[in-house]
Order: sequence, then structure tokens, then C-alpha cells
Amino acid sequence: MAFWPPQLVKVRAGKRGSGWAVGRSGVLTALHVVRRHLANPYHPETNAKGIRCVAVTGGPAGECLFDCAVVWRDEAADLTLLQITEADRKPWWDRLIDEELTILAATGTDPIYDVSAIGFPDATLAPGVNRPDPDQPTGTLLPSSGVPGRVGFDVGTSTPEDHPLWQGLSGAAVREAESGRLVAIVVQAVPDAAARTLYASPLPDPDTDPEWAEALKKVGAAPVLEDRYAPWARRFLACYDSAGRPWRVGQVPHLSDFGVRRARDDLAPNNRPYFPFVGRPEADGIEAALNAALASVGAPRMILLVGESAVGKSRLAAEVVTRMPALAEYRLIRPVPTQSISDLPEVFRRGRVLLWLDDLHRYPPSYLEEQQVKNLLTNSQLIIVATILRESLDAYSQSQYRTGATDLLNDDALIARVDISDTPTWHIREDAEPDEAGAAHAALTAAAWAGVGLGEYLAACAEPPVVSLPSTADLDGLDKDQIQLLRTSVSTLKDLATRLAELDGATPLSRSRADVFTCAQRSLNRAKGQFRALDQQVSIEAWRPDPRWASRFSDALEQVTRDVQAVEAQWYRASAITRSGRSQQNSQLRSSVCELLGLLKDQYSSLFQGP
Repeated sequence: MAFWPPQLVKVRAGKRGSGWAVGRSGVLTALHVVRRHLANPYHPETNAKGIRCVAVTGGPAGECLFDCAVVWRDEAADLTLLQITEADRKPWWDRLIDEELTILAATGTDPIYDVSAIGFPDATLAPGVNRPDPDQPTGTLLPSSGVPGRVGFDVGTSTPEDHPLWQGLSGAAVREAESGRLVAIVVQAVPDAAARTLYASPLPDPDTDPEWAEALKKVGAAPVLEDRYAPWARRFLACYDSAGRPWRVGQVPHLSDFGVRRARDDLAPNNRPYFPFVGRPEADGIEAALNAALASVGAPRMILLVGESAVGKSRLAAEVVTRMPALAEYRLIRPVPTQSISDLPEVFRRGRVLLWLDDLHRYPPSYLEEQQVKNLLTNSQLIIVATILRESLDAYSQSQYRTGATDLLNDDALIARVDISDTPTWHIREDAEPDEAGAAHAALTAAAWAGVGLGEYLAACAEPPVVSLPSTADLDGLDKDQIQLLRTSVSTLKDLATRLAELDGATPLSRSRADVFTCAQRSLNRAKGQFRALDQQVSIEAWRPDPRWASRFSDALEQVTRDVQAVEAQWYRASAITRSGRSQQNSQLRSSVCELLGLLKDQYSSLFQGP
């Protein structure tokens, strides 16, 4: 007998077919498989002669039967979601507890070249036919099948024309080979075997189908249909929605997605963690440059904001673009600073794109190569907004070596430069709420008294961006010790980020740097111990966490990395900080932090990427 994946089942409901486990108690299959059951449903008291609906599993001990009920159906798509009855749910979940929950994904509009359909050919499920093994043909999924509401599954040539699957593979799961995501359910076979085609129904989007969303929640599945390119988004982009889609500019939920830092929680109003925006005259120049780029392909389409650290470059740019209706439907593409520009997939460079390069000096040199930028701008609907430290720009401009970056940063045909003043003329909006206007006035006064810019004043002792801890539902399948270790590790990571942020923003208004340094060093040592323990668990137990929160864990690491970089920049810039032997302490902390980051990235790459 061949091996059955635990998620694969036979469905018996008057007709026989295949099904695939979804969530904690669901089975997704073709609607026509259960139609006879729906016409005459079995009930032990009121209709004992009715037709049962059961999911049949295989295994070393033989078949096991689990009674099901229909909780959702779509006539047009020929899809249905079954739920294991309450009495059978514990043994059902015991079978799946070591497996990853199935991730649902959209087919997109481009062919998917490496997919497989796993299920039982209809002909082998007839009563009296003793062939219990599933088949798993491979091939290409063609979203444009020519049949409304269906996608074509082009079966590879390794499947012979006399194979029983050509008589039907009802309810088989169509999955991506690399990620294992479920993208469609087989509902029909083309009678002509020479056509080598199965028809499948793509999965509906819970965002637009509330009944489907509720049914998924009912069976313990996430009501999310991942984007076709979600795995690429997690690898190459710094921000995206829960489905792995880049945000539209008009939909970005948090200013942190633009690289904006949160304000000190003792300054910002409760409902405004990024502090009410205080206008400044450079906003008009940024908007004018963006409007010119939108109106004419010949205008510079890279808008570069230049200024000192913490003067508000990112916030100003974010406020301008989010208030421009013409940019609302542009996709915000913010690459992670660890990838080369040439590695950014073409799907994130096509169509209406606002390419956001916050802190351009932290990106690989390829992002500053003139030819690379020209290649990006061959898409006439792509606009680049970037911020850069003035000292970094000066370093490129004053270098004795001429590079691609030198050529780019001096090319007025490509770049519209906007200089951001350290001491601008601030403007509080006339329509600002009284409490917001009052908070802004108070902050401006305090910053002026302290002799620092508003951005630097607001950033001092800022809380780090929120890092979500894994929820109970995310951690199904791990024992209590593992869960506690993971939660403690993430909590320690958050604490370390907090200490580093304090060290980065410390001013005469906050506690002494010596105290902050001590706290940061203590947090760092605790983090090292936690992650060493985590390493032992990973090695011994050979388990990997759910990728749904592993990506959040990776995001936390990236936040610490950014904080460390900001701390280093501050150390190098402020000579007053390094007197009285403090430079030695700073050097020690830098070395320790780099050691920790190296430990995490080298030893936990598989952990962060997920299975």
C-alpha cells in the first residue's frame, strides 16, 4: 500500500471521491461527490436509511471512518467544505497534530509550472474495486482554461492515456510542489485522454465571500487566501498584508510600513502612536515632484529626500504620498535591505508601483547603480521614493572614485532631490483636533528648549514596533515546554529591541547612557541564553514552528538589526557620546550584538524560513 498523506481522505457520500483536510476539522472536496447525501441525508433518528457522509482515512491500522456534515457549498464552483462531527474530532485531530495546517492560495493569472493533484481516481473507488492507493499526477496549472470558473490542469506526459484518472479524479487537491499550498480542487476530467487535461476550481477569496470565511473559521482554518506570490513577498519585501500581497498606498495600515518610528509613549496621544503630523514647507516640493513624475514619463521619477538622522524624512514622505489620491492604488513595494535590486522579482516591478527605499544608504550598492535604476524605470508606471542621510550622500559625491552611485546621484534627469531642513518652519494644520494641536505645540516647545529637532525629541526612548507573540492557535502541536521557550525568546527579543532603541535615542532628557548601556547589556546576555536553549530544542526535537508566526519572529530579528544599525550610526556621529572611555563600552556592545545576530541568522535560517 502506498503512503497516504494524513490530510488526504476518501469521501463517501453516495458517490465516492477524494478530499483534503483543511483547518482542525474540515475537509474540502468537490460538491458533486456529496450531492446524493444532500438529497437524502442520513440521521440516526429521523432518516436511518439516508446516505451518510464520511471521510475515510488510511494508515497502518487500516481504514478509519469519520462522519461529516456539509458546512458550506458553492454550486457554481462545484466545491464544498465538510466538517468532522463533534464526536469524531479528537481522533481526527490526533492524526493531524504533527502536520502543518493547510495554507490556501490563489492561482493568480500566470501559469504555475510545478503542481500536483493528489487523490483517488474515481474508477478505483467503485464498490468492489480493491485499489486503495492514491495517484499524484504532476503538471502545469493554466488559469486561463477557456471554461468559465475553471482552471486547466495540464497533466504531464508521464501519465499514460489508459490511466484510470482520465475517468475522473473528483475532489483531488491541486497543490504547489515547493510550498505545498492548496490552490484548487479537481472537479472534472476531459473525456478525451489525448487532451491530457483535468479541470479544477480555484478557491474563493474569504475577503469577498463572507460565508466561505465563516465556514473556514468554523473548521479552525484561517480565513485567508494567500496571494500567488506570497512566498516571494515574505522573502523580498518588508511589508505586505496577511495574504502576502503588497499594500496599496491608500491602504497601508501603519506608518511603520514606511519606515516611520513610533513616538515616545509619554508624548503621543493614546490613539496616535506616531504623533500627530506637524506640517513643514518641504511637503510642497515633494508633492510637486511626485505630480510631475505622474504626469510625464520624461520627468525625474526618483524622488530623493536628503537630511540628517531623525529630522522626519520618512514621516514627511509617507504623509505626502498617502494624501495623494493619484497614488492610492499604487502598490507599495518596500524591499528588504538584504537583497540586491536585481533579485527583486519582476512581479513586484510591474504595473503601478511606488518603490519605497527608506534609508537608501543601508541598501546594497546595486540600488544606487545608475543602470539598475534605469532598468527599473523602463516601467513607465514605476516611481521611486527614497530617503538618505546627508553625510552618506556627501560621501558618495566627494569620493575620489567615480562609481555608478556617483553617476546616479548627479543625474538630474533621473532624480528630483528634496533637501529636508534640520530646523524647518513648522506648520500645525488649522483643522487639527485641539488635543493634537496642543500635543504638537508642547513637543515643539520642549524640543526647542532641549536644543534638538522635533524628530529626535519624539524618537528618544521610543518604544520598538509591536512584535506579535504567537497565539495559542498558532502553536498547536508543540508541547508546553516548547511553547514557553518560544514565547520567552520572543519576549526577550522585544526587550532587547527596547533597550537598543533607548540607547539610540538617549538625550539629556532621558536617563543616562551608562544606565541604558547596562540594561542593554543585561538584555543581550539574557537573549543569548534563551536562544542557546532554543537551539538545543531545535536540534533535539527536530521540530519547526508554524510559518505563520515564524515570519513574525524573523520580523522581530530584522527590527533588532535595524535598531543596531541606528545605534552604530549614532555612536559614530556624536563625538560627545564617546568621551570618558564610553567608546570602549560601545565597541563591546556592538561586538556582542553582532555575535548574537550572527548566531540567530546562521543557526536559525531554517527556523525563520519555515518548513
